[in-house]
Amino acid sequence: MKYFMLLLAFISLGCARIKTTETFPIKYQFTDFPQERKIKLEFFNNYAKTVCLLPEMWPDSKGKIDGAGDRMFLIVRENRYPVASFNTGYCLGNCYLRVSPGEKITTFIPYDYFNIPEDLVFEKKRLEFIPYASFCRPEEN
Repeated sequence: MKYFMLLLAFISLGCARIKTTETFPIKYQFTDFPQERKIKLEFFNNYAKTVCLLPEMWPDSKGKIDGAGDRMFLIVRENRYPVASFNTGYCLGNCYLRVSPGEKITTFIPYDYFNIPEDLVFEKKRLEFIPYASFCRPEEN
């Protein structure tokens, strides 16, 4: 029985190591390019550690973001336009976007993903979106 309890303790410690670090909101820069009908998002990692972003927390190279239709909105004249739903599919692991200390990442999202009416293209816009990140675990670096 004593060995069984010891075995359980080791298994518990091993499983605890698998958990990710706590998430925290990140600040990003939003820029509107109405002539090009797109917006730009930039994140600069000013932390001393590598930051990890899941696919549902930052757009990919084509501006698509996993399952964000209820979390990302382009606001124009106080109307909320949700980003189009997109599913990256099942990830087998190691799906984080890693951003090293001092690194900046940039992505563009076309207006088409928000279905903005043409008559609002040149109106002032703001983005309603709060991405969360975590510090990458050593095995994720």
